[in-house]
Amino acid sequence: MGRNKPSVLWHRLPGALFPKRHADLKNDVDEVLRLYSDYSAKLGPFQNVRENALKMVWESTGVVDEVGNTRKLADVVLGHNPKDQTLFAAITEKDKDRWVARFKELLRENGNRSGTTFEPPKTLMERFAESKKPKEKEPVFVFGKMGEELFDEMDKAVQETRDASHQATEAFLSAVQRLKTGLEKALTEGTAYRRQRTD
Repeated sequence: MGRNKPSVLWHRLPGALFPKRHADLKNDVDEVLRLYSDYSAKLGPFQNVRENALKMVWESTGVVDEVGNTRKLADVVLGHNPKDQTLFAAITEKDKDRWVARFKELLRENGNRSGTTFEPPKTLMERFAESKKPKEKEPVFVFGKMGEELFDEMDKAVQETRDASHQATEAFLSAVQRLKTGLEKALTEGTAYRRQRTD
């Protein structure tokens, strides 16, 4: 009687490694691996959209300098390829207060280095009144939009991919927690692993 072919042995291997009493464990491990793959697939696109959204906001926000010329926010703060982990984390968590606080901090840091102050948009009447005042020694940059509006623009741009990434992350972490709970229970009770109910 001849030996079994390698291909036959390979197809029998999963059953040998995972006897029926471990079927629940195998199914849950497979589910965790599948959900991790989905999590990874959703995270990359979200990070790309997030970076592009910050760049878009930076490039589309006008700043009027001390001599009346309109420049881009990217010309003044963080440059034309802006990357800031606090801004990224805040938009990921939909934390507007944190995002605005970091935005203001960046302006202060830049102002300390350049001797420049930044102000919110001005009405026509405010501009007219200021035109009659003596020029201040310290240059002033006036924004077309401030932090709250910039957050809202960025939040809208990332919403779809962020929601998909969050859902994939929550599903993966929930599966990991179920697997962990089941393993701990099996080890404590000295029984075979059993899939944990989700209700």
